[in-house]
Amino acid sequence: MPIIDKDIIINAPLEKIFEYVNKPSNLPRISPSLIEINNEKMLPAGGYSFRWMYKMIGFHLEGKAEYTDIIPNFWFTCKTHAVVDSSISWTFRSKGAQTRVTLTICYRIPVPMSSRLSENIIAKTNEKEAELILDNLKTIIEFS
Repeated sequence: MPIIDKDIIINAPLEKIFEYVNKPSNLPRISPSLIEINNEKMLPAGGYSFRWMYKMIGFHLEGKAEYTDIIPNFWFTCKTHAVVDSSISWTFRSKGAQTRVTLTICYRIPVPMSSRLSENIIAKTNEKEAELILDNLKTIIEFS
């Protein structure tokens, strides 16, 4: 199971960043391949459940997601279910006026896409996507 682990320093308070990232409807603004979020519902224990549509190397994937763990202003984990199952964790650590944001993604490559060549392409594409997500988050938060 491939794992992506990326982080970035953002010049903003932790609470502001957590509030933005924690809301699923904001995610298409920072994730270039996330096409749509809908049916967003607040869960009793915090976090959300929602449906999503994502584009991965030319394939349109749809599924559902649900927060499985959340500690406000520290971290949360979201599990996605569809052709691609994944665990997406966000961690936030305050460093004075800055915040270190870590994005960790564990995913299972679907069998129809799982030749060695496509695994390498998917891995490189997903690494780049994670970097873009964090760069886009930094831009939106620091300039809003």
